[in-house]
Amino acid sequence: MSTDTAAARGPERVAHHRERILDAIVSLVAEQGYHETAVDDVVARARCSKSAFYACFAGKEHAFAALLEREGERLLSAVVEAVAAEVDPRRRVAAGVATAVRGCVADSATARVLLIESVGVSATIEERRRALHARFAAMVLAQAQTAAARDGSPLAGLDLETLAYAVVGAVNEAVVHLLETGGDVEPALRTVEHVVGTALLPR
Repeated sequence: MSTDTAAARGPERVAHHRERILDAIVSLVAEQGYHETAVDDVVARARCSKSAFYACFAGKEHAFAALLEREGERLLSAVVEAVAAEVDPRRRVAAGVATAVRGCVADSATARVLLIESVGVSATIEERRRALHARFAAMVLAQAQTAAARDGSPLAGLDLETLAYAVVGAVNEAVVHLLETGGDVEPALRTVEHVVGTALLPR
């Protein structure tokens, strides 16, 4: 193997280990919680060495923050795509919400990490978590502003940013309830869409 080839494989190996480590953290934290998950558990699940772990991350908190970024970005990207694909402007938030709820139910381990196990871990993790919520709220806010601009809209004069965060909170709590109870997603989704529609498109 040439020196150039070995050098090129170095970053590839680190990237490969990084993804395996993050995948291991998802499953472990969903199973036993953040505080009960040690680096030793992670490297055993990822089948890598501690040196490989520390080549990727400064520590457990750093790795968990990276996990929130990765999984949050995946979910929000899917939501943005669903919103962009919806031709009816009045249905765009509902399309995004449906994508978020179905995505969380389909990957319950990741949803538990994003919405349950990340709460109260540390100031750094809370900052990352709040940043993800802010991006979701920004999408809702844009729709609320469009609705408020219509003549005679009952949203006019309301604090639309607070409304957007209230909608995000309702969606998050509905998903947490589904995760905790294992309820039927379709009736729950129709209920969430009703709540969102009532908030953003009141009659």
